Amino acid sequence: PQGASVLLTLLLPGSVPAMLKIVLLPVGAFAAGADWARIGPWNIFDDQNGKGEAGTLACAASPAKNPDLIYAGGQNNGVSSGIIKSVDGGKHWTRNSKGLWDTRILGVWLHPDAPTGSHVFAGTHSGVYESTDGAASWTLCKETAAWGFVTSFRAGRIGGEPYLLANSEHGILTRRRAAKAFSAWQRIESPGGIANNDHLSVVTTGGRTEVLTCIGGWGGGKLYYASLDAPTRATWSGPLKLPDRNYTGWATYPGQSLIFGRCSSPTACGEGVQL
Repeated sequence: PQGASVLLTLLLPGSVPAMLKIVLLPVGAFAAGADWARIGPWNIFDDQNGKGEAGTLACAASPAKNPDLIYAGGQNNGVSSGIIKSVDGGKHWTRNSKGLWDTRILGVWLHPDAPTGSHVFAGTHSGVYESTDGAASWTLCKETAAWGFVTSFRAGRIGGEPYLLANSEHGILTRRRAAKAFSAWQRIESPGGIANNDHLSVVTTGGRTEVLTCIGGWGGGKLYYASLDAPTRATWSGPLKLPDRNYTGWATYPGQSLIFGRCSSPTACGEGVQL
């Protein structure tokens, strides 16, 4: 009957029994186009203090001029948080996933020309999502949907012009940095697949960006080099191999870190070091 509750016991091999409650609602209980109401499972997001949690996070981004603003997201162990946001340095979190139809978040990045942190990109298994209102709403960059996952975002230059860069399942995505929001991305084909846990390492010299990334299977592959020649073309070299070298001890580099030697433990640092 409508409004009745059904309790089911779920038992998977090697798991602990869990109770699932299903509430049968009458047809038309929610008006067409109305917002969805969250009815569970509560353990994924809300903690006992009501501050919110999201399972395992894969990435986070925060603007340098407003470090109390943090965007984060993740996907692991069946938990896909979508984008969560904090405006008080991580003390409280809200879910900000309106329009985000793939909540398996692999990467979060802030547009380098939006210092307030209102222009955000999210990399997912089904392409790039973009927000210009501080993650209040999201729009899929449709051309990226067929290019697979996106994990790593970077800033670079092609032909002396600033560009936004990102990895994809089979290449490097490019978009003019000065382009309007939601402008189309282009793609540089890679010589093989890029795993969804790989990132782009970039360096820009004399108006040209060079890239290092792994080409191959998940968690491995081989190292390749690319010089970005055009928004849809790069010169690839690889796989790269350096001569084997055995290290018999650790080397330290004092003076190259702002906190080197100033912390006696992970939670105790000297004056001027903010934890």
